[in-house]
Amino acid sequence: AGGSPPPPLLSALGKRAGEVAASMGPAEVAATLGAYSRLGKAPRASVFDQLARRTEDVAPLMAAGDLATTLNAFANLNHTPTDAAWETFGDRLAQVVDQLNARNVTSVINAYAVLDRVPPDELLAKLAQRAHLVAVDMDAEDVALTLLAYAKLWNIHRNGLLASMRGSSDMDENSGAKVLGAYASVWKLSQLRRVGVALLQALAAQASKVAVDMNAAEIASTLNAYAIVGEAPDDWLFATLGHRAETVGKDMTAHDVGRTLNAFARLRRRPSFASLAVLVSRCSEVVSDLGSRDVADILNAFAFFGKAPDSELMLALGRRAEEVADGMSASDVAAVLHAFASLNVTPPRRLTAVLEARLPAVAGDLDAQDVARIYEAFVTMGRMLVDPAKAALERRTEAVGPSLNAENLTCVLSAYTRLEQRPTESMMAVLIRRAEEIAPEMTAHQAAKVINAYAKVWEKVSRSILGDLSKGAPAPGKADGGALAIRLQMLEHLGHRLLAAMGKRIVEVAPQMSSESVANTLEAYAQLRERPSDEVLAALVKRLKQVVNVMSANDVARTIDAYTKLRALATAAQHGDGAPMSSLGSR
Repeated sequence: AGGSPPPPLLSALGKRAGEVAASMGPAEVAATLGAYSRLGKAPRASVFDQLARRTEDVAPLMAAGDLATTLNAFANLNHTPTDAAWETFGDRLAQVVDQLNARNVTSVINAYAVLDRVPPDELLAKLAQRAHLVAVDMDAEDVALTLLAYAKLWNIHRNGLLASMRGSSDMDENSGAKVLGAYASVWKLSQLRRVGVALLQALAAQASKVAVDMNAAEIASTLNAYAIVGEAPDDWLFATLGHRAETVGKDMTAHDVGRTLNAFARLRRRPSFASLAVLVSRCSEVVSDLGSRDVADILNAFAFFGKAPDSELMLALGRRAEEVADGMSASDVAAVLHAFASLNVTPPRRLTAVLEARLPAVAGDLDAQDVARIYEAFVTMGRMLVDPAKAALERRTEAVGPSLNAENLTCVLSAYTRLEQRPTESMMAVLIRRAEEIAPEMTAHQAAKVINAYAKVWEKVSRSILGDLSKGAPAPGKADGGALAIRLQMLEHLGHRLLAAMGKRIVEVAPQMSSESVANTLEAYAQLRERPSDEVLAALVKRLKQVVNVMSANDVARTIDAYTKLRALATAAQHGDGAPMSSLGSR
C-alpha cells in the first residue's frame, strides 16, 4: 500500500541483507539500518545481529552522517551495542565530530541518551561544542531532542561525578589517590558545566525562534529538559513555550500532559491561566491512558500549584492511580500520597490501601524527601501506616536518616508525636544523631519544632523501655534487662548531645522565634525535665518578653505550664534533687 514493498518482498530483502551483511560497506550498512528505523520495525533477530556486527567492523571508516544514521537506528529499534562497539563508535565520532550537521549531532546525542550510555568526558564535551556551533541550523524537532537528550546525559554524568566526590569525603591523610580523584571530579564537572552552559544558551536562542513550530511532544520535551537540568529558561522563552503549550495542548498524549505539568512544577513556575486550563482539559480527556508515572507527575503538579482540579477530575485521577499502582515507583507512591494530603483532598479508601500495599516492594528506593512526604501524608489522614508498610518505611527511614534535612526530620518526628506512635529504638538513635548534625543549620521555627517533637517522642520511647525493665524477666523475643538498660543509656547519651547542640542553635536563633516557637521550646525542656543552660534560658526569656503580647491562648497556657515546671526543676537542683532524663517516663 502507498508504494511500500509488500511483506513477502520485505521479508525476502531482509533475508538477503543477512546473507550479504558481511560484504556491506559503511554507507550500505548505515542505509539498511536507517531504512528499518524509518519502518519502525527491526529485521528478524539473526539478520539484525549480522548487521550490528558489521557496523562494528566498518565503523572506523564511516562518514559522520552514516555514523549518525546508524546510532539513530539503534536507538529507534531499541538495540544496545556491546561495550566494544560503543568504544569503536566513540573513537570514530571523536575523529568526525566536526563534520556532523545539525540533524546528525541531534541523532548522536539522542541515541546515547535513549540507550542510557554516557559518552566519555572528552567526547561529551566535543559533541556539546559541535551542537553549540550548529544550533542555528536546528529545526524545532532538533532543538527539542537535543535539549532533552543532553539534559539526561548531563544529569547522569553529574550525579556520577558527585557520587565519586562524596565517596572521597571520608579521606584520611594517607588517601592521596582519593584526594586526586576528588579534585579530578571537580575539574571535570566544572569543565563540562562550562561547555554545557554554552550549549544551553545556544539552544535557548534557537528555541526562541522555532518554538512556534514545535508540536505537542516537542514542547513537552523542551520543558522537561529544563526541568531535568534544574534551570528555568529566561522569562521570554518561558512565556513563548507556555503560549505554544496552550496552542498544542489539545493534541498532547497522556504522557505529554504529564511531562508538561511536571516540568512546570519542577521548575517552580506556574503556567498562564489559559495554558493551565487547556492542559487540565486535555488531562480529563486522556486520564484513562495515563501511566503510573504520568498520574504521579500530574498530581504532584497540582500539589505545587496549590489547587486541586474539579472534583470529577480529581476522582478520575484517584481511580486511575488505583489501576496503575502496581507499576508505581517509590517516588510515584510518595508523590501521589503527598499530593492528596497537600491538596487537602481525602484519597479514595481503596487507593490508600493499594499504595500502602505497594510500599513494602518499593520502600528500598525511597529517598529522604519521599520518606518525609509519606509520613506527612498519613498525618493528614490521621493515622499511621500498618505493617508490613510501617515496618518497611521505618527500615528505610533508618537507612536515609543521615541525609534527612531539617524539614524532612521535622516531618518524621512530628508524625510520631501527632499520631501518638513511637519509633523503634534504632530509628530513634538515627534521628537523634541526624538532628545533632544539622542543628547548626536549623531555622528558628525548625529548631523549636525538632526539639519539641523530640521531647514528645523521647517520652514514649523511654517509657516503653522503662516499662519493659520493670517487668523483670524478658518476654519471648525481647531483650533482657541488661541489654535494655544499655539501650536506654545509649539513647540518653545521644539525647544529651542533641540538647547541647540544640541549645547552641537556640541561642543563635531565639531573636527570630515566633511566640509559638518560644512556647514549643520551653515546653520541650519542661517535658524532658531538663533545665536549659543559663545562656539558653536567658535568650528564650528575652524573646518571650518581646512576643508575649501576641501569644495565643494555647501558647500562653503552655508557656506558663512549662515555666513553672522549669522553676521547680531549678529549685530541686538547688536542693540536690536533680532528676535524670530517663525519669520522665515515670512522671
